Amino acid sequence: MATFFGEILPVESRAFDYDYDDDEDSDEEEVPASNFEAVIRWSPAVRQEIEDNTQNCLQCSILIAAIGPAATAFVRTYVLEPKSPKVGVICTGLKSNDINSLSQNAVTDKTCYIYRLASRPEVILALCNTDVSPEQSYSWTHNLMDKMNVTNVYAAVLCTNPVTDYKSQLPPGDVPTPFLRALKTTKFRGTPACPYLEQPNMVTGLSAQIMSYCEVFKVAAVMYVCYTDSKKVDRQTISMFKDILSSTPFKDVALDKPNEETLKYDELHTEYETLYM
Repeated sequence: MATFFGEILPVESRAFDYDYDDDEDSDEEEVPASNFEAVIRWSPAVRQEIEDNTQNCLQCSILIAAIGPAATAFVRTYVLEPKSPKVGVICTGLKSNDINSLSQNAVTDKTCYIYRLASRPEVILALCNTDVSPEQSYSWTHNLMDKMNVTNVYAAVLCTNPVTDYKSQLPPGDVPTPFLRALKTTKFRGTPACPYLEQPNMVTGLSAQIMSYCEVFKVAAVMYVCYTDSKKVDRQTISMFKDILSSTPFKDVALDKPNEETLKYDELHTEYETLYM
């Protein structure tokens, strides 16, 4: 079985709160946004819940982290209940050419919201539809995980990778796409719903950092990576994740009636692609 990329060490960075009266910092160069640490903001109710808990954390039985547009669209369609409240946001900063709606509710918005299922508050969904740099991935992961009681948690990480990153003995044109591969931590006793990621393939970035955290802190976690040749958030890539709905932990939280409206991306493809032109 292949292993995921090792723990990404944090780098020194400025905090978000500046002291503008500090003359010592007045001559320093501006620090790029990608070097800022990730910052988490909880809703007032959840913040009070954390403070009132003797362990200073949220109770959680299932944690699903979706990284990237396709993974977040899948969770919105097949897991997220319509009335589930937003309970937090993880901020990593925007680039100057990022386009977001004022309401921050568009499918193409670069956001990272934390939800609780309306019917099961102990199920937490982190939907990260924004870029998180390697420098930010350590603080992003610890900001989220350190405030949860992960003793008996089942965690799942969903992400996508370009098929050009996939190493295989087959010629690139003979590898059918999209397809799923899985990794799991030692604590996860179940069998993933797809083949394991073959060596020498690796997963890097935020999803790898989450899995590294889960391995170190003995969290039962499984990762599903969808390899795709599409640059767009298309229905085929999103639907590829459907194979995992019958496996742990998704089988306990999958919607009886998926929200098909979130799969209507045809009119958004052109708009979404122009974000990178």
